[in-house]
Amino acid sequence: MTIYDIADFLEEVGEANDDWNDKQRHLISDMYDKNGQCWLGNINIYDHNRDKPVIWKWEEEFVYNFGCAFVIPAYDEELERLILERDKTPYTGTADDYVLVSAIINRVTSLGGTCLIWS
Repeated sequence: MTIYDIADFLEEVGEANDDWNDKQRHLISDMYDKNGQCWLGNINIYDHNRDKPVIWKWEEEFVYNFGCAFVIPAYDEELERLILERDKTPYTGTADDYVLVSAIINRVTSLGGTCLIWS
């Protein structure tokens, strides 16, 4: 799936689509049910969440829209390292950032995780 596919998809789903957002929550609960645990995380670190872990264990609490970017079946130190490395890397443009984000997404996928797309 390319960024263009996602853009087309989001245009079709629309903004604040409750049904779609509930499907993202079901992806989280399904992974929890399948593995007995799951971990959530964010790819982007902002000032308001800088003091929080980038990957945390889901304890069956409600997940708000855009509350996380991915779900994985177990904690992964390498994924956390990739996210923190991206955060510390000076932004030099989309081409370089694409490489870093792609590595993160590829790691999520290789772990059996899913990137979540919120509406």
